[in-house]
Amino acid sequence: MKVFTQHAVVTRPKLVVLVTGECGAGKGYCADLWACVINRQRKTKARVASISDATKREYAAASGADLNRLLHDRAYKGNHRAVLTKFFGDQLRERPRLPEEHFSNLVYGAARLDVDVLLITGMRDKAPVAAFSHLVPESRVVEVRVQASQETRETRRGNCSSNSVSDGHDNNIGSNPTTVAADLKYDRPTLVFENDAVGKNDMQIESFSELNLLPYLSDKLQRLECMVRSIPDFPRLGVEFRHVLGIAQRTGGLALCTSLLQSHFDYGFDWAKVDDIAACETGGFVFASALAARVGVPLALIREESKLPPPTMSVANSSPSYISSMGTDSDGGGGGEVGPDCDGSRRGRPRRVGGGGRRRIGFWGDPLCGATATRKGWDQPN
Repeated sequence: MKVFTQHAVVTRPKLVVLVTGECGAGKGYCADLWACVINRQRKTKARVASISDATKREYAAASGADLNRLLHDRAYKGNHRAVLTKFFGDQLRERPRLPEEHFSNLVYGAARLDVDVLLITGMRDKAPVAAFSHLVPESRVVEVRVQASQETRETRRGNCSSNSVSDGHDNNIGSNPTTVAADLKYDRPTLVFENDAVGKNDMQIESFSELNLLPYLSDKLQRLECMVRSIPDFPRLGVEFRHVLGIAQRTGGLALCTSLLQSHFDYGFDWAKVDDIAACETGGFVFASALAARVGVPLALIREESKLPPPTMSVANSSPSYISSMGTDSDGGGGGEVGPDCDGSRRGRPRRVGGGGRRRIGFWGDPLCGATATRKGWDQPN
């Protein structure tokens, strides 16, 4: 999307990747390698930026500290860590929207440099996609959480631990409670990268980018995204509803979506080991049916509780999702159930995903029904 300013036409980054994780997980190293992979693509430009650099610059200007060493010297920054934390806290009290300011400045700064993909490090805000994506509606915002064991992290960073205080957004200091979901059980990253390998694992890190980040830049996915209409303030004020069923109402939309879904699973995936494709009403029925027909796998249709004749497998949903709790005609209770007619059910499953067993894939049209399928062991696409 083009945005007209006083000076020039600026293109927002197509993709903003929030690289999160504990101290010593290797966030910065991974982000740099992922940017290198993206930069190898024709006519694609990626850049890595730390959201806490703005705090370091302001702190250096106010205190006389060496900015270059704050940005690049880990030990020097460690000596200033406690004071930096207090400095940011004082700023936040005076400017409650400061985290949003820092995020917006990074994104629009990247736009002026014609960056296609911006990878942001130094952020440990809870549920950062929910907190910041509304600030840049023209860009796709995803979170990649880099994980490593405590032993690995301590080896990489010496005395640094996940409990140490730090500057800017680290350790949730930059989180803004007015924009983050109050219940942190909804804090789920878009992707997770396990970075626990001992020694250099550049090939694994680069492969993750090729398989998980580059697809966001595909022309096909961009076309699909344009088919999804956004409805602000529905079903209630402050919620932006994405009408994904609109894909099926566009010429070629369902075929394109089905092709992309199959491609998502095909890498290293054996469809012969899939018992069922589980689908929850209503949206799940539409997309799962098309995929099931394409790959020759039976469906397991999940309905709301008490909608199917016995016998059924069912799970009560005592913990509704964030989205289902936003509904206007539901109290967030209930659950979902599946009948015995699907082939997988007749074979006496479900089985948990993993451990070399057979698999099920789930498409959740209704989050309440999705809870049922998740507990019964179905995989789900990102």
